[in-house]
Amino acid sequence: GQSYVDVTGVLAALEDILPEELQSGNIVRLGSLGSLYTTYKTIPGETEEDVNANNIVEARIRFRPDKELLSEVNNGAKFEKVAPLTNSGS
Repeated sequence: GQSYVDVTGVLAALEDILPEELQSGNIVRLGSLGSLYTTYKTIPGETEEDVNANNIVEARIRFRPDKELLSEVNNGAKFEKVAPLTNSGS
């Protein structure tokens, strides 16, 4: 199995490459876990000529799980109704 040091090293390397890859618009595949990709929050322009890079106000990172991972999570999930939380503040 993988040691803690190995896993930590992989995560550190991933942290180094993720920003550049996502800024470039690349999809980052995480093996059988799924993939990370970038979407953008934009503001509309009045005309086609008004639309440019300044309309992009924020980049967002999305995760798309692998179908098998999602299926495994859903098949093992058990849902039940619980009592609502009560506010115990003053």
